[in-house]
Formats: sequence, structure tokens, C-alpha cells
Amino acid sequence: MWGRSSLILVLSVLSGILCQREPVLADDLPHLVQKGREAFQRGDFDDAERYHREAVAYAARTGDEVQKAERLSDLGGVLFARGQHAEARTVCLQALGVLRNAPSKRYLPVVLNNLGALSSQHAEFVQAESYLMESLRVIDELNPRDPYRARVLNNLGALHYATGNNKRAESDFRQAIELLEGVHGPNNSELVPFLNNLGGVYVAEKKWDAAGALFNRALSLLKDSSGPNAAGVFDHIGMMHSGRRKYEEAQDAFRKSYQIRLEVFGKGHPAVASSAANLASALSEMGQYSEAEDLLKDALRTYETIFGFQSLQVMTTLEKLTAVFRRTGREEEAVLTEERAKDIRFEREHVVRANALR
Repeated sequence: MWGRSSLILVLSVLSGILCQREPVLADDLPHLVQKGREAFQRGDFDDAERYHREAVAYAARTGDEVQKAERLSDLGGVLFARGQHAEARTVCLQALGVLRNAPSKRYLPVVLNNLGALSSQHAEFVQAESYLMESLRVIDELNPRDPYRARVLNNLGALHYATGNNKRAESDFRQAIELLEGVHGPNNSELVPFLNNLGGVYVAEKKWDAAGALFNRALSLLKDSSGPNAAGVFDHIGMMHSGRRKYEEAQDAFRKSYQIRLEVFGKGHPAVASSAANLASALSEMGQYSEAEDLLKDALRTYETIFGFQSLQVMTTLEKLTAVFRRTGREEEAVLTEERAKDIRFEREHVVRANALR
């Protein structure tokens, strides 16, 4: 019942040196941008979205298409973080068309990184890698030591991990951590998602001591133990305990992750669904089938809405539901979910792959 845990994708409404030189068109625009970024950093996504939408509208009134595209890039990062993937993709693609042809490429890596993360989340891995590699090329042309490079390397590492290339994922995460440590030192909270993701690779390789050390370091650096980054660490701690068949400890860690994400994002967010599915797997191993079933059905509804009925997330959730139905003697329901999961797997392994090759 256990698959690969989801790694944290580092999205962007803030970037490093590339995007610190904010052009001042009028007093109000820099103020809106700064307020939006501050809200995003503290996890207040309602305010972050509101400020960035206002910034887009303000930039549009000036008639400066490049400034508008940069503000759309920031808004896309907020929308993705909120689980509003369709609109996030729309605004990021709108921005990309302008920024690729802009005189300055300073904001192009931001929109490419967000599009790469979006594509990766939807298992569009070839497209995701293309966006992320282009982002790195632009950064290398502008400033190879820009700390924003770490964000792109992180998302590239998450992609490599998702496609089973642990060696490249580990290399990507290590490069990102080394870069950030060189800029911020070893005790900066910005390191948390990167340390957590490297720990996730070690969990997959059953390097329990190395993984545990990274999770402990990440938790020690957290400024807020009730925010999204903390939830990500607890999720991976849960995966570590699950891998060692310590299901009581696993369900405790997964429940912390689930409760944090539910509080921050509310139901219907893909991160909440991910924690719910992980918690359900642990509960199922402990024989707590009723709660596990409820959590999986909630996750399934979210995944169908965000990723579509033929998505990888839907398929794996159906497989977990099948196991719960079988364990509770509900063979008829188990057959239905199993057949649906098999149909999706066939579709993904044959039709989707054929389309990608074309």
C-alpha cells in the first residue's frame, strides 16, 4: 500500500538576487508586491492572493506588459500553493509569453520554475524538465550563485525522485542545500524544505539514520511548527516510520501533517489529500478501517477535481481503497475500485505514453 511520498515543491512569489531589484513605477505597486510576498511567507494565502491580484491590476493599468507579466508570475505561485492549478497554469503561461521576449530575463526563471512545478505535479515530467532546465540556463547566464537557483534545483530533484532517479534527486538536493548554506549559513529556516526532501530520498533508500538526522535538523530550524513546511517534515517522518513498520508512530506523524494542512489550506487542497491518504494507509495497517476509508474517499474527491479522473493520484488512491474494501470483506466494492484503477494504469502506461512520444 505504500508508494513514493510526495516531496515539497518550492514555489515562488519570492526569489533571490534575480528579483530583488523591484522597479518602482508608482508608490503603490512596490507596496502591494511586498505585502503579498510577506503574506505568502507567513502562510496567509488569502492576503497573498488579494495583494498579488491587486498588483496585477495595478500593473495592467500602467500599460507595462513586462511588469504585468512579472506580477502574474507571482500570482501563479500563490494560486499553485493554494491548489488552484488550472488558473495558476493559465496566468503563468500568459506571463511566459511576455517574459521570454522581454529585454531583461531577470523574472523569467520564476515563471519557468512555477510551470515546471505545476507540470511535475500533474506527472507531465518531460514538459516539467524542459521548463526547469530552461530556468537553470537563464539563471546561469545572469548569476550562477543566485540563491534562487536552489529553488529550481529542488523542483528538479522532486521530479527526478518522482520518476525513480534517486541518485540525481540526491545530487540536486545536495547542490541546493550547499548553495543556500553558502548564502544564509547552516541555521537558516529556508533550508527546511530542502533538508526534508533529501531526507525523503533517504527514506526511499531505507537509510533511516541519515533520514532521521535530516528531519531532526529541519524541525530544529523551523520558526513555525504549525506551518506547511512543518507538515512536510511530519509527512516524511511518517513515511520513515511506515517503512520500518512502526505504524503507531507513523499515524501520529501523519495526523500532525494532516491537521496542519487542513488548518492552513482547508479541504479540497491536494496537500491535504496527500496527508489524508498517507494517514489512511497507516490506519489501515492498524486495522482502523472506517477512518481510513473516509480519509481515502475525501482524498479521491480532491484528486479527481484537481488532477482529473485518469490521474496517477486517483489511481493510487483507488488501489488503497481496494485494499481497505478487501480487508473489510467488501469484495464487490473492491472489484469495482480495482478495475477502475487497472483501467487508469493501462491508460497511463499506453495511451498517455504514446501521446508523449508523438
